[in-house]
Amino acid sequence: KLSGFMNELLEDHGKQLLRYKGVLNIAGEPRRMVFQGVLKLYGFDWDTEWAEDEKRESVIVFIADELPEEKIRAAFAEMVGA
Repeated sequence: KLSGFMNELLEDHGKQLLRYKGVLNIAGEPRRMVFQGVLKLYGFDWDTEWAEDEKRESVIVFIADELPEEKIRAAFAEMVGA
């Protein structure tokens, strides 16, 4: 799902995305998934396990020029099932 989300985002707004990174909560996985990218290049990797008392949430930060914020938020929420 994340690859599809990112591929669509890059297809529509790749020239506007300068840098982006995130920490993702993947259902059924005890570890965080981290990802980062520059322009149209991005990668994913597993990180440490979530702490028992830690709030598990997905967060993405974009450094970009004039992105359609609401459209991206809606697509991300749909991807994560929020």
